[in-house]
Amino acid sequence: MPINHMVPDLNNWGVSDQTIAILRREPNILADIAKARNRPPLPPGYCPDVIEVLFEDVPYLRSEQGVLSVLRDCLPDYQPRFIEYRMDEETAFFQVGSDIVVNRLEGIADLMGRISCRS
Repeated sequence: MPINHMVPDLNNWGVSDQTIAILRREPNILADIAKARNRPPLPPGYCPDVIEVLFEDVPYLRSEQGVLSVLRDCLPDYQPRFIEYRMDEETAFFQVGSDIVVNRLEGIADLMGRISCRS
């Protein structure tokens, strides 16, 4: 199926025109984000084995079972156009500027701030 048939109507996403313009320039990322928006929130108590933080689709941090396997330096004033958090290879959170485009973390919010969710 041509990519034009899969492009979502971004005007219904409640994001700024600037965010829409950025996402339209990234069709592969847009397709992934559209799928993530249709997935349910991560369940309460969910504890991912792999956590990744990507700036503009480049991995800057990766933790596997609590052990850092990727930690990329960046300049202190670096402001990525978009940030993605993946948990076990699935998009859990995606932000462009101040617009939150995907937030599947509500269900596990009680785990935020803990050092480890494994006992």
